[in-house]
Amino acid sequence: MANVDIGSILDSIENSDPLAVDLKKRTRDALQKLGVPLPQAERYASIVGFSVGLVITAAGLIISIAVNVADPLLRVFLRVLTKARTDTVAEQVDISASVLSEFLATEIDPAHLKTGKNADQTLAAARAIGQALLGRLTTEFVPQGTVTPETAEAAAQTFSGYAVNFAVQNTMIGTLADALSFHFLEDFRELGVEVARNLGLGRLVRQAVQPLIRNAIAEPYDQQLRKRYHQDLLSEDHAVKAFTGQMLTGTDLHEVLARKGYADNLHGILIDLISPKLSDAELWTLKRNGRVDDDFAAKELGRDGVSPVTAGYKFLAKDLERQGAIIDAIKAELATQYVNGLLDVDGYTSLINQLPISQGEKDLEVFLGNIRRQVPRAFLTWSEVENSFIIGAVDLNYVDAWLQRRGYSDEDQIVKELLLLQKLGAAITKEQAAAAKKARKANPPPPPTPQ
Repeated sequence: MANVDIGSILDSIENSDPLAVDLKKRTRDALQKLGVPLPQAERYASIVGFSVGLVITAAGLIISIAVNVADPLLRVFLRVLTKARTDTVAEQVDISASVLSEFLATEIDPAHLKTGKNADQTLAAARAIGQALLGRLTTEFVPQGTVTPETAEAAAQTFSGYAVNFAVQNTMIGTLADALSFHFLEDFRELGVEVARNLGLGRLVRQAVQPLIRNAIAEPYDQQLRKRYHQDLLSEDHAVKAFTGQMLTGTDLHEVLARKGYADNLHGILIDLISPKLSDAELWTLKRNGRVDDDFAAKELGRDGVSPVTAGYKFLAKDLERQGAIIDAIKAELATQYVNGLLDVDGYTSLINQLPISQGEKDLEVFLGNIRRQVPRAFLTWSEVENSFIIGAVDLNYVDAWLQRRGYSDEDQIVKELLLLQKLGAAITKEQAAAAKKARKANPPPPPTPQ
């Protein structure tokens, strides 16, 4: 019988793992620092290294044995499971389709649940299931195709019952499956639980019932409590205006503001900001008429949060606005006098240049005045046109232009001209008058030659 080297075996266990070697070294060093002699420190360190190495070696051995034993068992189990699933896939699909149809209250085709499909077939099946569910819900919620408050109430009732029925059906089917399978299918009810969770039925039911709870319970009850305890306060704006209108005392106002959370040192600021004040236009009118000075006006605007510099610009803008209105009136009067011939171009231009406006605006005013002066502003009446035509002062070209300028249509112009010619005893038909008018329009008379 061969001799067994026990020391060699122990050494191999001590040095079997880097962790055991490291702990052995650390133990020896620590003992030496504590003053333990080296031989004893080596012995104690070897015990620690051996113990750790033994634990690690044993654990590895146990895991190796477990893997070697469990591997064939797992292979057998998985083959049996695959065989069972393959042999019963049709029955599983039929059962799942039946259960989902019962849960969702709509018809689910078992073909939509079959496995082994490509990506397009999977999407088509998902779309078909979704269409079946949404189509069923739409039919129940909007049977007439229109939504009204009455149909909304009926839809809420239907959906609440749908959710309750879903929960009852899930419990009953789960209980029956558990009982008939002798507890082998005790987790069957999780199918309904997962469907409900993915559809968000709980949240959707809460949304459907929320209006009823809010309008039938929450808001009326809130109104009742408000009526009983009178906790509502005046708003800051209403409270301050009631105080300035002498409908609240100062004590009452400070109590309202304190209960709204404002510190005592902020009450005066808030009252000053909210209190009614004179507007910019009112202050400017008072200042322009000498009733208040600039300092008072600036302080009054300051109560509304306007700085003194901004207040000055506001009043300057009002002055310029008033000045602009006066300048516009002056320009209109000068233009009227110029157009009517009471001012010549030099006099008109001289007066425009005296206005406090930019040179570009002055040039535009003179240009506009010249346009208005050159454009005719008064015209003969139709009676005067008739008499002028009868005495030969104007011809039909003039009559055409006058009628067109007054806005008559082509046919109305022909009728007016026929009436005019009838007064002269001219026998002419409408067609002849239209042809003559067309000829005049095609060959207009030449412009007059300057003399």
